[in-house]
Amino acid sequence: MILYSVNNFFKGHRMNWNKYPTLEIINEYLNFLTKNYPSICKQEVIGRTFENNTITMMKVSNGNPSNKAIILNAGSHAREWIAITSALVILREIVTNYDEQPSYMKDKDWYIIPLLNPDGFMYTQKTNRLWRKNRRRSKICYGVDINRNFNVSWYVKGISQTSECKNTYIGPHPFSEKESIALRDTVLKLKGRLNAVLDLHSYGQIVLHPWSGKSEPTDHKSIHNATAAGISRALYQHKKSKYKYGHTYHVIYPATGSALDWVYANGVVHSYVIEGPDKGYHGFLMPPEQIERTGMEMLAAVKYLADVLKDRETGEEKRSSWF
Repeated sequence: MILYSVNNFFKGHRMNWNKYPTLEIINEYLNFLTKNYPSICKQEVIGRTFENNTITMMKVSNGNPSNKAIILNAGSHAREWIAITSALVILREIVTNYDEQPSYMKDKDWYIIPLLNPDGFMYTQKTNRLWRKNRRRSKICYGVDINRNFNVSWYVKGISQTSECKNTYIGPHPFSEKESIALRDTVLKLKGRLNAVLDLHSYGQIVLHPWSGKSEPTDHKSIHNATAAGISRALYQHKKSKYKYGHTYHVIYPATGSALDWVYANGVVHSYVIEGPDKGYHGFLMPPEQIERTGMEMLAAVKYLADVLKDRETGEEKRSSWF
């Protein structure tokens, strides 16, 4: 049983950055931020799951209508707890230290989805710690891999998994899942002012860019490679953690129907995945003592990306970052 200090109730939430939170405590913390920082925080329910849990997104903005948008998404794979808490740490740092943030952070609208797959996450806490998928009931098994359910290279013979009992089951059809629909609709709603989507996962210490379902490079391969390299450098500079980077299909393995590819195919050039720590010693079972460290490490990557996008928005190229 995870225990939380009674003292945390006096703060208005029970979030403890040394322990993994429950879904209830995550939602409690989001409510706390919304209530205490109303000038910059706005919550939105972007979907409901098969088990009727809410998929919640936090918008953080100074209200400037000229702001471009960045989506930060985590928790599509239920067992990747450290990715979920990293998104929460990033949210905490942006909101609670907003006045001290550099201009390239404050001139963005941040759309942070810390937990895209609440059903699966709850299942990992109560029943099966290493569960990956959501909890849709199929004919004989439960669950679809949300990150194989997007409508780009959704089915590729010999790569896509069509057996519903497998971890990477692609689902009965593209966007069959409430979770993938929620992210899809959020991206489409922001089309035209969405500059980047960053999807946090674990583990492996890799920065990935499209394509994941195709072996050929994208039309923006130089930008993708240079930005991924810059993110990798930012991560290393923070705590000396080494991250590989590159084209997903070749750096790790082919993966069809990914959010990474779908976002890029729908006009968002800057679509990236960060596979956080570690390289396999703890794997999906990262100890809670790593929550703070990992979250701050991911924040360094987010800040790098936001800084690069600052120059792209003005039509200039930040040559030290791009070449």
